[in-house]
Amino acid sequence: MIRSGPELRLRTRPLFTLVTMLLLTGACSKERLKAALSVPAEDLTDGQWVRDSTLIASKPTLLFRSLHTESGEQVIPIATIGAQGFQALRMGNRGWHYLDLTYLHEGSSLDAIHDGRVVGAASLIRGHWETGKPALDSLAGCQVMVPGGLASVPAGARLLIAGPRPAVQPTPALSSGELQEALDRATNLIVPSTGVPLSLMSRYTREIHLVGTGTGDKPTIVLMLDDPEVVADSVLSQGERPRQVVLVLNNARFGYKVTFQYTTLGNLKAPPRYQWLDFIDTDNDGKAELLFGLRGVSAPKIAPLYTLGLHYKNDVWTESIRYDRTRCQG
Repeated sequence: MIRSGPELRLRTRPLFTLVTMLLLTGACSKERLKAALSVPAEDLTDGQWVRDSTLIASKPTLLFRSLHTESGEQVIPIATIGAQGFQALRMGNRGWHYLDLTYLHEGSSLDAIHDGRVVGAASLIRGHWETGKPALDSLAGCQVMVPGGLASVPAGARLLIAGPRPAVQPTPALSSGELQEALDRATNLIVPSTGVPLSLMSRYTREIHLVGTGTGDKPTIVLMLDDPEVVADSVLSQGERPRQVVLVLNNARFGYKVTFQYTTLGNLKAPPRYQWLDFIDTDNDGKAELLFGLRGVSAPKIAPLYTLGLHYKNDVWTESIRYDRTRCQG
């Protein structure tokens, strides 16, 4: 049966949109254009491809994670962010190829985020799929692979953005005296209540982040204490001091108070350790979310891209984002 009219226009629009976008942006070579044109006719009626191509052609703000691999720094798309919040990406095989072609090919660039602001560009060295070359990496038996491109990433950047970045409300600076007072209070009063004796504090490294989240009149303080000791897997958390303590502190009437707390022993029988990623407004409300990854002995068994996000509401930080997908989606 020959189709015509609105039905035909609807089903051919994704292909037209893809080719038009590539031509207008100059983002492809002749080889890439030929590859884009080689869309089987049956795919033009596929709902997944219609959704994927429409999403990418709309140029949403995309969030990427940067991972250190044997091949180098690999940037991998995980979500869209904006008025609809953090929306994890899930596409069909052709949709992922389209995204790779649009954002990850050689010569493209992404905004690198560090301390909540753009600190430079991450320059793409090659995409996941290149004409005449094998895929950058693969997973055994995986039919639908989330692409990852190789890039030169500015030091310290673990998050990358393509598209407009939501603005965060400005936060006044914190004096060195105020910071020291808050840290002393946390170290002497709060940390011992988690099971870490003051006499053993010297075992712990200290990571401090001052975060202008837009949630109050002073910055949020993220304090991460880590004892690098790897505890035997036979040891249970009960009765043991945690090897990692994560505290989030916000200013209150009588000084800084704890608004989020996380502790772990860090072995295979305990939850993994947190890794600080950065902060960014993921839902356009003018306030930044705190983003963490996972690290430690159990993290690779969960997912390298595992991402947790904390949202500030009613004077506490609570989990609002959990990205727990692997790079194999089918």
